[in-house]
Amino acid sequence: MKIYVLTVGNEQRLAHIAKQLQDVEYELIYSESEEQLKEYNQTYAQRQLRFTTRTLGLGEMGAWRIHVRAWEKVAQNECPCLLIEDNALIHSNLVERLPQILEDTQNYGMISFAEHPRRSAETSPYEVNRWGLPLYMYGVTPFYADRALARVKKLGYTFAVDSWLRRKKITQFKVFAAPYKIASRTPRSLLSSYAQKNIPKKSYKLSHMLHRIVNKIKYRT
Repeated sequence: MKIYVLTVGNEQRLAHIAKQLQDVEYELIYSESEEQLKEYNQTYAQRQLRFTTRTLGLGEMGAWRIHVRAWEKVAQNECPCLLIEDNALIHSNLVERLPQILEDTQNYGMISFAEHPRRSAETSPYEVNRWGLPLYMYGVTPFYADRALARVKKLGYTFAVDSWLRRKKITQFKVFAAPYKIASRTPRSLLSSYAQKNIPKKSYKLSHMLHRIVNKIKYRT
């Protein structure tokens, strides 16, 4: 099973992840520059406002783009892949769990193995449809990766990526979470967060509000 680590390139984060994955082989996927992310935000700003009251923050767009780049890698593979964000806190039994992770990814297409404060207490993998898909560690098949890329190409970058993925009217597929957890988010006191920086102000322009009403009905957002 191919393992990709999604990273902003921060030395502290790279050291953090390398220490945890010293017993497995993995490949790094780097985020893009701030200039590139700003261009994406400018390109998709009007579309974003047709779905939500504000455009994406720079960190949110960065998260979007690095996951899209990961899906592009996965779509080129012949087997499921495991994606891990560089701020993940990984349990020590990852290696022992890899066969089960591979099997569940093959069976469910896109499935999270990360902790979440509102996760279900199911004893088997369950559909995620009420909160964002935890992306600190998740498996995805080439088929699901290709499907996700097709929907991004059609609709653009609207919601934050973890929230976008659980909206099956938008993605046209279901995502799941495993009952067992292999990773969680490293506490913010240990690693700084990028996603919530530079959050734009809300927009209440009438034309955008009308579009939001239509999209809320059409995509059940």
